[in-house]
Amino acid sequence: IFSLDSAYTPTTMAVTVSGDYGYCLMVAAAIGIQNLALGAGIMRQRKRLFGQDSPYRKTDAWKNLEEDHKKAFGGPIDQFGYPDMGSGKYAHLLSLEDWVRFNNYQRSHQNGLESIAGVLASLILGGLKYPLLLAVLGLGFILGRQLYAWGYRSKGAKGRITGALTFELCYVIMLFSTLYGGAEMAGVVAGAKTLVGL
Repeated sequence: IFSLDSAYTPTTMAVTVSGDYGYCLMVAAAIGIQNLALGAGIMRQRKRLFGQDSPYRKTDAWKNLEEDHKKAFGGPIDQFGYPDMGSGKYAHLLSLEDWVRFNNYQRSHQNGLESIAGVLASLILGGLKYPLLLAVLGLGFILGRQLYAWGYRSKGAKGRITGALTFELCYVIMLFSTLYGGAEMAGVVAGAKTLVGL
């Protein structure tokens, strides 16, 4: 029978953090700030399209939906159109141009959320071993995310390519740098070199 007590022997490891690691922390904070800024762009679109001054709120279709909403939930539709993420009942009332624009903003932000956990983990953990490399790659990620958002919001899906290539390349290098740094710290790299006679 497997017993955690008998199989696990705790070990300690001293970690010396270089002063350059501070760059990783600053870049991590900058990624968070960028995420907030991109989210603010969506909020402006939500206010324009679903807010109290929106021309859509004056249409019969909106008024009928508002009535149904009050019956179902006991109150009016949220002033920013929540929980609609661009493909729900509220968004179906938008013109095609406004619907596409709203979804471009939404997608440009969502794409960043899909990778932010891995980027921050690589930056914080990989930065312990390679602080300057990971900080520079993190800045490249920020630049790529910004190019992606600007391109997607202004030109649609075709406008995202330069930014996507930039931030994905940085992200992949960050992941492999972190993996290699971990393997080196764990002795796997040295063991592999010994195994092959290097």
